[in-house]
Amino acid sequence: MVKNMSLTHVVNTDPDNKYEPYNAANPMPVSISGGGDATAANQVLGNTSLASMDGKITACDTGNMSGTVAVSAVAGSVAITASALPLPTGAATEATTVAGNTSLTAIASSVSGTLSVKQNAVENRGSAFNGANNATLASLAETSAVDISNMNHLSIFYSDTDTALTDNLTVLVSPDNSNYFELVELYPSYTSGSTRTANLTDLGVHGITHIKFRNDSGSNSFSGVNITVVGAA
Repeated sequence: MVKNMSLTHVVNTDPDNKYEPYNAANPMPVSISGGGDATAANQVLGNTSLASMDGKITACDTGNMSGTVAVSAVAGSVAITASALPLPTGAATEATTVAGNTSLTAIASSVSGTLSVKQNAVENRGSAFNGANNATLASLAETSAVDISNMNHLSIFYSDTDTALTDNLTVLVSPDNSNYFELVELYPSYTSGSTRTANLTDLGVHGITHIKFRNDSGSNSFSGVNITVVGAA
């Protein structure tokens, strides 16, 4: 016959040996996860950390940013509006771009069709009778030099009163008013009145600084000699 039994005391034993109970010398193993119980100190530390995080998040509100913002080691993308970026010094703005486009439109309208180009007036150089003024030029003699360093092209106008002569002159030029070289010969001839004349026009004298004239006659002087040298750069 089975009698009812009541258990008033249960002894936990070591499962390894089935017999020895857990005691102070052989305690039951306990596994705890989750970091342990909360304490007042841990709560204060947590609140401080949360406050710090809130400050950092608030500081990243780009709507309230001003001055210089340094961004580094950002994962993903950072959106920045154009109005938030400063323009380099001298960079075109929308206003200056519009103004420039307006000017270009006006220029395009003005130059359509025939374009007129204004040239500067030619600056004439030299003066009347600067080579000789009613002078007498002896046989094989030379006139004084005329400075033509400001001319690249020139013209020569010669006349004398020796209508019966056929002797010629030689034009002498120099790059330094020291060394002279023969350039061309002039053959005055009688046309009308009481003078004979000879002219040379558009003579290239690039690099020449001085000019003068020699009477090539071996026996005759030239009287009433007038020489004009004029030109332009």
